[in-house]
Amino acid sequence: MRGRKAGSKRRTVLYSLLTCAVWCGLAYGGYELAANKMQAQQAEIEAKLLMHIEEIRSESNARIDDLHAELDELTAIMTDVSEKIESIREELQMTSESITGNDDTRLALQAQIHALDKQLEELRAAIRKLEDAARVY
Repeated sequence: MRGRKAGSKRRTVLYSLLTCAVWCGLAYGGYELAANKMQAQQAEIEAKLLMHIEEIRSESNARIDDLHAELDELTAIMTDVSEKIESIREELQMTSESITGNDDTRLALQAQIHALDKQLEELRAAIRKLEDAARVY
């Protein structure tokens, strides 16, 4: 009987070790499968994020270019208005010197200067807004 008990004990130990090895193999395989799946998902997420970043970057660059173009246009208009104001001031000065009795002409020129000054201030405000918007981007 002793031989049987020893053989039975060996088999029990062998089965236990075999069962433990199978469970360890299953656990390791599950770990590797989960790790590979997580790496694949992480790579996919990173690719999507990079794509979104590039889209946002290109949209921002396009918006900045639009803002710069609008700023250049407004600057040109502002320069033109400034030149007109200076021209009218010179005309007013010459008119004041040559025609002292004609107030209608002088008032008309002053009204035109006032309108152009107002337009110039509006353009300056628009340029400030564009510069602020460009700084945000």
